Formats: sequence, structure tokens, C-alpha cells
Amino acid sequence: MGATTDQLDRLAQLHQSGYFQMPASIADIGWQQLYGGTIERVRSFVDHFGIRDVSDADIASYAKNGAFITNVLKRVGFYYRPFDIVEAPDCEYFDLNHDAVPRRHRGRFDVVLNFGTTEHVLNQFNALKTLHDLAKPSGLIYSYFIHAGHPEHGLVHYSDRFIDLWAKANRYKQVWRYDHNVPDNESSWVVVRKTGNGEFRTPIDVQEGEDLPQLRARPGLFRNMFG
Repeated sequence: MGATTDQLDRLAQLHQSGYFQMPASIADIGWQQLYGGTIERVRSFVDHFGIRDVSDADIASYAKNGAFITNVLKRVGFYYRPFDIVEAPDCEYFDLNHDAVPRRHRGRFDVVLNFGTTEHVLNQFNALKTLHDLAKPSGLIYSYFIHAGHPEHGLVHYSDRFIDLWAKANRYKQVWRYDHNVPDNESSWVVVRKTGNGEFRTPIDVQEGEDLPQLRARPGLFRNMFG
């Protein structure tokens, strides 16, 4: 998957605003390679975290097109763990369609990244539950949601309503959002903060109103089974 220095800048800004303290932990659902990075911007990212003894050669390697971001993130003090089904540095095998977050990782991470991964996953419930389960009770989820204009990219596209209902169902507090409304390239970048330790809740998309049927409570197990 691909990241840019814009995403590195956003991490630095979130740190500067006090949303997490260093050393911090990052979970990434999908390994990330940096594209379009420059030496100057990567140096600025490293400097933000007070790391002064990084050589020009190392900075150049971090900024190289296609470089894995694990190296620069670890250098400034993050614990970084990507989860994916491919071979990549520091990557732990994890299938977003089927796997559950193991106990050792549940509620562990200060920041959870989804930089364009969930749109490639058929099992959206499990993919979004994974984001939730990895994050600490006060942790951040930094997510990219693709909209219209990408007919050949991914398995699913998202709507603004989807993002709003996802956040509402799980009582996430929106920290930052950017909607990229360029025709044929619409998308949203969102940072939300987890506000509790409850289980992941599925967004429910039903129309409600005075002239519409009301939501009903879920029947109990035995009523479901026996009538």
C-alpha cells in the first residue's frame, strides 16, 4: 500500500496536538511504502520528534520512492506493527476477511492506520472490527475511505453516510477530516478517537421517521430458536 509525506505530517501534527505521547505504538492494517517523499519533508518529520543524529544517507533511504515506512517510524520512536498477508518488514500475517485480533494486540495501539486497505476486503465487518479492536480505549483510527470515480479499484467504495454511521455507532470522536472532492477521484481522510472500551458495533442503515416502521429489539436466543 502507499503512504505519502502528507500522512507523516499528519502524525506529527497529531502528536504536537497532544493526541498521543511518545514513545507510541502504531498498528497498520496493510504494510506501507512511501511514495513522492522528499528528503526535506522526511527530515522535517524526524526533526519534529527531536531526533538529531540521523545521517543524510539514512534520511535519503527513508525518503526513497517505495521505501517501507517502518524504518522512519521506528527511528523516531514508534513501535510499528503492520498486519497483512504479504512478505514485508516487521509484518505479522493477518487476513482481514477471517482473522480476529489476538489477545496480545487487543486495545494495545495508540494509532491504527488504514491507508487504503479496507476497500480491498470483502468482509467489511471484520476489517472495521479489526481497526476498533487494535486501538486503545483512547486511541486514534486514521483511515482512508475511497468514494466514487475509481471503478477499477478495490472491492467496495464508501459513502459519507457510511463514514458518519460507522463513527456514530461506535461513539468515535472526530478529530480531523479531509474530503477530497475532485471529480473522478473522490475520497475522505478521517481521524477519529475511540472513546471507550466497548465492543465494535455494526453501523445500521435504516430509515427512521414518524411514518416508518420502528426498530425492534433483537429477539432472545430461545425465542429465536423455538418460536
